[in-house]
Amino acid sequence: MAGNRRSRSINSLPLSRRLLGRLYLLGVMAAIECIACFPGVGLIFGHFRFPRIAIVSYAVLLGLGYSKFKAQQEGISFGRIYFGAHLVCIGAVLCSTLIRLRQAGWLLSYAPDFPRSAPGYAWSGVYLLGTILLALACVPPQTWIRTIRSTSPLWLYSLLAGVAAWGMGSPLQSLWDKSSAVQGLVLQGIAFRAVLPVLRLCLSNVVADPAALVLGTTRYSITIAGG
Repeated sequence: MAGNRRSRSINSLPLSRRLLGRLYLLGVMAAIECIACFPGVGLIFGHFRFPRIAIVSYAVLLGLGYSKFKAQQEGISFGRIYFGAHLVCIGAVLCSTLIRLRQAGWLLSYAPDFPRSAPGYAWSGVYLLGTILLALACVPPQTWIRTIRSTSPLWLYSLLAGVAAWGMGSPLQSLWDKSSAVQGLVLQGIAFRAVLPVLRLCLSNVVADPAALVLGTTRYSITIAGG
């Protein structure tokens, strides 16, 4: 009885069985697990490019397909077998990371060459498998196929955006770091205007000061600094 009651309460949560809610859940869990499994390193298969491409592509996909994802109100099941296999994969990677951290005295800059070694590539593969299993647990394979077909070619645009963001990352960072005072203010203003609408979509109490380039809420704020 308790188990059935708990299951009903979970399924009654808003968006818990809807496609959009599952996509948000997938993104949040994948991000947390990436940070936990690769702390201070962020390298998957020995490079920063893969997580950057994945993050930007997924964010663009959710942004462009938001209305279509939200319109799909069909309840979808949660793949417990997929999720169990996912926990095994991520648990193995996390244990390996904790062991290496302990050996390095809990320094986040541990073993800088490890991600590009054979074991590093192997653990990256296990992590990738675990993330795929998580995706299948959150959204069944049939729903993935149907969603990709119904929103095509959004997935292609998202992937191209991710690759473009990776390709432009280093040049833009170099431009930001080497900018003069005037160029720096222009770049800061662009960043401010790009982030503000996104925050207003997610939060109701956004505090913005264009003159000081300050963004945040009544409890927390940040300043967009120059290079």
